[in-house]
Amino acid sequence: MSRKPTQLFTHIPSGQPQCRGLLSLPFLYFRSTQKDAQRVRDQRKLSHGRSSEALTDQQKAEDDGLSAPEPGQHCFYKTLRFAMSFEKRSSARRARGQTRSARAAPRVFVDSVSDSGKEELERKQAMKILVIGLGGVTNGGKTTLAEKLKKLLPNCDTLCQDDFFKPESEVETDERGFKLYDVLDALYMDEMVKTIHNWMKSHTSSGVATEEPMDTCNSLKMTEDVYILVVEGFLLYNYEPLNELWNRRYFLTLPYEECKRRRSTRVYQPADTPGYFDGHVWPMYLKYKNEMEESASNIVYLDGTKSQEELLSYVYNDIIQELKKLREGNQQVTA
Repeated sequence: MSRKPTQLFTHIPSGQPQCRGLLSLPFLYFRSTQKDAQRVRDQRKLSHGRSSEALTDQQKAEDDGLSAPEPGQHCFYKTLRFAMSFEKRSSARRARGQTRSARAAPRVFVDSVSDSGKEELERKQAMKILVIGLGGVTNGGKTTLAEKLKKLLPNCDTLCQDDFFKPESEVETDERGFKLYDVLDALYMDEMVKTIHNWMKSHTSSGVATEEPMDTCNSLKMTEDVYILVVEGFLLYNYEPLNELWNRRYFLTLPYEECKRRRSTRVYQPADTPGYFDGHVWPMYLKYKNEMEESASNIVYLDGTKSQEELLSYVYNDIIQELKKLREGNQQVTA
């Protein structure tokens, strides 16, 4: 072979072979000599019956178009041969489409999920719940307002705090003979909290069947994946475990005279004894209201003297706005 690489490596001083920096040289020259060298080796293999691995350094150097290595130049030729071998392997990998990043990429195994299973998972993830508190003074219109909201709102249930009163035998009596019903100790508050938690997990009714909403406007169609629980009672915001559950809190108020008048028209079991309203009911209302105002926040106060239509319209529209916020927040999460 007549080609000599001396002109390509004239920057290497004679007699001072160097290994440093050779890998940064272009591979164009190596690629051009590779095919010629391999062809010569194949011919020698056929003619001499030996493999290319058995060739001497001088024969390999001559095949590659290089002069035989002189003493002290083995480092240079080994580096050059390594570079040519590296280029050959790189070319083969590129031909197979296997880059380093592709070969090193981890394998990820994904469990197969049916289309119906994916839809069910997405539906459950998209569901939202809204727990509404409707508290306030006795005879303020809480129960009436809760039942009307249930008929208008989608997927709506109601829960009444009165259902968690302890039996009369377990309610304390003070020195005046008054049964102390208007205090937290007269209620199974832990059971009430547990009932709400169970509803939040299963979205099932608290004992009253869920009714179809009377309002079928577009504002409700976009909230069909939201489940609402309206909890009504006179001591909702003075029990810390309950305060952690509310999405929205309303509080109905009445003046003393109006509250006493309405109370006198109601029949309770056991019945109110003379002086019971002034001696126990109203003082306890003021006591717990003051405690609530000191500890709770974000409470919407409602004037119980307004008509039920006004109160319903205000609370209903306010809840619809809250539902829209939940829906928009859910869309941003899933986007």
